[in-house]
Amino acid sequence: MSNYTRPCKHCGRRINLRQMPHGQWVAFEGDKQHVCDEPAPPPKAPPPPRPRTPPPAATPVPFEPLYPKVPQDPPPSKPPAPTRPVSPPAPAPAPRPAPAPHQPRLTTPTPLPVTPRPAPAPQPVPTQEASRYPALTKRRGTVEAILGVITSLLGSAFGLMISAFMLFSLPLNVIALMHLWGWSWLGALVGAILFACVPVIGQLGFLILAAMGAYYVWDANFDWHKAAIPSTKTFSISTLSEPELERFKTEVVRPGFEQACKAEALKTVGFDGKLPTRAASQCECFATNFAAKLTRADMIAFEKDGRYPDDLQLRVGSEVRRACQN
Repeated sequence: MSNYTRPCKHCGRRINLRQMPHGQWVAFEGDKQHVCDEPAPPPKAPPPPRPRTPPPAATPVPFEPLYPKVPQDPPPSKPPAPTRPVSPPAPAPAPRPAPAPHQPRLTTPTPLPVTPRPAPAPQPVPTQEASRYPALTKRRGTVEAILGVITSLLGSAFGLMISAFMLFSLPLNVIALMHLWGWSWLGALVGAILFACVPVIGQLGFLILAAMGAYYVWDANFDWHKAAIPSTKTFSISTLSEPELERFKTEVVRPGFEQACKAEALKTVGFDGKLPTRAASQCECFATNFAAKLTRADMIAFEKDGRYPDDLQLRVGSEVRRACQN
């Protein structure tokens, strides 16, 4: 039967809740049912302690063997010990004369030369952290060695010269990186610093970039802006060779015509920023055939006046329409 004890919610007396067989919990106070209005039953007196009487001692029972006693044989008698013949005592030896006492000679000891030995250097005691993390201790020793080399360089005249050279070479590296790859000044500065931190290769590259930056500054008449951002070079159609002219028409003229045609078609037949497939293919065909029919004279005339000759439409238009009918 389950039961537990807790104080009553109404009167505060300690009660024992017991679960009856039908599942209901009933409060008891002692062996009687608990009623808050009735006085508490008197506590039961504890039973008197019983005296402990020691158990009666067991009386020893004499041991009686169940077999008859066997008589023992008498012990054998010892044989008499043999007698030894007694010989007369030998005369005692005469005493030897005592030796005269030896007088030690008093000599002055010669002092031996003592060479002083240097005291051993104190060995570092391995700590628990060093024994547990050997890689960390080795890395810390490497960092301390590098810091020691840097401190010794900064403390000498040669080290100060190297530090000054690297400090003044940093802007030249930035100019060289901006001139070669078109980086911003911040990106070129971070790249030059990170590149200089690479052992051997980075330091050699740092020197090469410094030399290139100095050349760019000298070539731009000591104008760092022109040295970092070179001016755009120009060319003329008349100076191009035939292979260069064909490459110019393929890489510049044809994409320009195609882009202009698609932009114009997008305004007229475009939908939601999209171009019909037929219009896009016609623009590609037009750009390809028009660029192929252009001559050097037509391109020189466009370079001078900003427009193509009047007879170009009559000469090339019919052929382009015939080639791009589909």
